[in-house]
Amino acid sequence: MVTVDLRWGSSERLTVDGVGIHVERAGPMAGPALVCLHGFASGTFTFAGLAAELRDELGLVAWDRPPFGRSDRPPPRTGPDDPYALAADLRRTTALVDQLTVGAGRRVLVGHSAGALLAIQLALAGTTPLDGLVLLAPAIDAEPPPTVRAVARLPGSGLVAASMLRVGIRGATAFLRRSTRHGTPLTDATAVET
Repeated sequence: MVTVDLRWGSSERLTVDGVGIHVERAGPMAGPALVCLHGFASGTFTFAGLAAELRDELGLVAWDRPPFGRSDRPPPRTGPDDPYALAADLRRTTALVDQLTVGAGRRVLVGHSAGALLAIQLALAGTTPLDGLVLLAPAIDAEPPPTVRAVARLPGSGLVAASMLRVGIRGATAFLRRSTRHGTPLTDATAVET
């Protein structure tokens, strides 16, 4: 039997909104910090290679977004208390970014796949200060709706990957609708235009 350790940093368990969250950290948190958001059916292991390459230069933090990885799998609920609704994910993400990057010189969100949609929504919400946004293989459509235009106007938008210029929210919402049985239906109305 082969055992593979998928951890890449120091592990800890935090509770946010009553949900236990598995967190991984690596590197110095006193300088710039990358906050890594994984995609659907993934986990912190997604960023093991990135952590191996950058842990001496940057702080990295990631967590298993419920219900994936080693985080809790709370039962779904209807209405605003549903732990799988976008609003709940945004609340947890805001709290975790603020808590886990204390002392970081700069905070850059790295969103992979469906995590890119969450990164975009958090940046647009403006609830926590961010210095950059990196989108890796964003699971979003090639039609640029108001969300893309709004992201392009964010401070530091020059850091947004070139692929972001040809993506949109429609494909992401279709993907999320197909990929999850729980959560609040997403529409273009969830996009914020400034």
